[in-house]
This record gives sequence, C-alpha cells and structure tokens, in this order.
Amino acid sequence: MIEAAAGGEPEAVKAVESNAGALGKGIGALINALDPATVTLSGLGVALTGDTLQRACHGALMAMRRDRPPPILPSALGDRGPLVGAMESVFDAFLTREGVECWRATRPKNEM
Repeated sequence: MIEAAAGGEPEAVKAVESNAGALGKGIGALINALDPATVTLSGLGVALTGDTLQRACHGALMAMRRDRPPPILPSALGDRGPLVGAMESVFDAFLTREGVECWRATRPKNEM
C-alpha cells in the first residue's frame, strides 16, 4: 500500500494519509499523557511520518510546558521494532513471580 501511495495511486494515497493522521492523533495523545522528550517509530510507522502525521499530532496536543513538541524520529531498531516490542510484551506476560516459580517447579534441580 505504501509503495502504491508513493506511486500516486489515489486510493492508496487516501489510505496512507488516513492512517498517518490516525497515528499522529494517537502519538499526540501519548505525548499529552507521558510528556516524552522524544518519540520513536519503527516498522511501518516510519513510512507514515510526514506532514499529515505531524499536523495530526500537533493538532492533538494540549498546551504543554514546552515551547515545542518532542521530535518524532525513526527508531534505531528499524524494521525489527515491532518484533522487539512483541517480544517485550511476551516477557512482561511470563516473567512474573508466578511464571518464574512455575518454570522452576518444572526444571530438574541440576539444571538450575
């Protein structure tokens, strides 16, 4: 879809612009809630950065203590960002006190 939009296909341009606007509004809401110094995007989010995303983000911002909103930059993780984020979610779900205790209970004593 992004390649088709870059090629000027009207329906693809409309879809990409719509998604960029929605992402920008969401980023604006997160900035309002968390007040980060920088916002990073990876995966397909990087391809959506541009004027539409910036306008939507800035339009969603409340009055802030800063003169300028935080920059929105590509993540150092690049295309691996969504995979790393998903992996972190799995770790959060399983690396709990109960999860580790359950794992330990199933391991032979000589493996620990």
